[in-house]
Parts: sequence; C-alpha cells; structure tokens
Amino acid sequence: MFDHVELPVSDLSASAAFYRAALAPLGIDEAHPSETAVDAESREAVDAFHRAGPDACGRDHGPPGVRRYALDYYAAYLRDPDGHNVEAVHRSPETRARWTWLRLGT
Repeated sequence: MFDHVELPVSDLSASAAFYRAALAPLGIDEAHPSETAVDAESREAVDAFHRAGPDACGRDHGPPGVRRYALDYYAAYLRDPDGHNVEAVHRSPETRARWTWLRLGT
C-alpha cells in the first residue's frame, strides 16, 4: 500500500477540478481517509468515473470493461490534464473478501 503519491502538474486548478470530478463517483474527496484502500464499490461507479473525467479536462484512455488481469477485473482509464494515467477498478465481493489489507485501518 502506498503511503502517498506525488504527481507533478502544470495547472493545479485544472488538475484539482479533474480529480474532484473523476473521483467523486468513487466516493473520494479531499477528506477521504488515506489509510483505507481505494476500490470502486460497483461497476456503475467505474462507469460514472469514466463519464466524469472528460467533462473535467480529462481524456479517455480505455473505456469501462473486463480486463485480462482477472475475470472480475472491471476497469476504466482516464488521462488527467497532464497525461497521467488514472484507473478505477471494481473487483467482485468474493475477491475483495480475500484481501486482508482492505481491513487495515478499520
């Protein structure tokens, strides 16, 4: 698990607007506790993330769908205003139940 991640940006206001819009469907905002894992609660949340990005100066980098990583790996990709790849993913409740690290900090 990451403690923190730094992304260089050329326009802080544009990047902040993008991340607020794109991450809101995932239930993430500035007050999101950093000690919990980030994972979309549903495929619909992944879809909403993907729809929200282009409205906030993001670009499509892969539409929502099942990926080759696993049969239940449903993800979508956006590029933020500076070109950083951002992914939202949903895994099945059965898969998530096996992840002991999801329970850290709870």
